Amino acid sequence: MSHHQQGKTSVIAALLGNTFVTIIKTIVFFITGSASMFAESVHSFADTLNQSLLLIGLKRSRKPADANRGYGYGIERFFWSLISACGILFIGAGITIYHSIESLLHKSDEIHTFSLLSFIVLLTALIVEGITLWIAIKAIKKSRKIGAEDDPVLLAIVYEDSAAVLGVLIALIAQGVAYLTGENIYDAIGGIIVGLILGVLAVILIIK
Repeated sequence: MSHHQQGKTSVIAALLGNTFVTIIKTIVFFITGSASMFAESVHSFADTLNQSLLLIGLKRSRKPADANRGYGYGIERFFWSLISACGILFIGAGITIYHSIESLLHKSDEIHTFSLLSFIVLLTALIVEGITLWIAIKAIKKSRKIGAEDDPVLLAIVYEDSAAVLGVLIALIAQGVAYLTGENIYDAIGGIIVGLILGVLAVILIIK
């Protein structure tokens, strides 16, 4: 499998996985009203959009050299990876932190429904995102064996999926503590932490 094909396979796997978990997380958010589940829904939705942008970059980078680009369009991979990182910052981090702070300040006394369904969905998301992370890490290891430089698209997938796995773990802890204590403030705090993780991830990707 070529280096380009490995990147495309990783992006498609991540895109399909995140589309699935976005849907199930969003459904459970509407059922429970959980701030941390909302944060995870936005997180997965942002990742889905970002991976769509990465696919665009992969496709455009394959265009042959022409009069406008004598050295080809390979740099498109870096450009769309940058746009993807900005998407995480503005869509994921901004909306998530805003909603979680609003929940913390104005809705912490409301009673949310923390059901077994929430934990099942989060565990399912953890498995799916863990698999897509493993696929991307495996692709990077293969590329390094043949002496290729790290693909910005693959790096973006690894960082995004790593943050996704961490975010799910935070949401599980936040909802678990909220359920055990009966205090929804922990759920809102979990959402804020997920948003901050997204913000840090965006900055790291932009620098890379």
